[in-house]
Amino acid sequence: MATYRIDFVHRSDGRAPHERVAGIGGVCGGGPWRLPVQEAIAGIERRQWAFYVERQSGRRVDVVVAETEGGQKYLTTTPDDGDSSGLLALPEEP
Repeated sequence: MATYRIDFVHRSDGRAPHERVAGIGGVCGGGPWRLPVQEAIAGIERRQWAFYVERQSGRRVDVVVAETEGGQKYLTTTPDDGDSSGLLALPEEP
């Protein structure tokens, strides 16, 4: 399974958890990569890819698939320890 650090996100205007982040991306091998959230979710579920973010403290935190009560899937960091430097704290896609 390939593992990638997420460096930036593409935000949407949605308020619900599954609507807040529309895409993710980073830099790997010297070049940028980008994925729509639905593709990232599918890759995680197939165990093709794993993603993580680095907190400001330098600690690595895994990105996982979560699901709303209505069954909508979205990406989030784990564990949710109250640190605000998860996906939504990352910069907007360049």
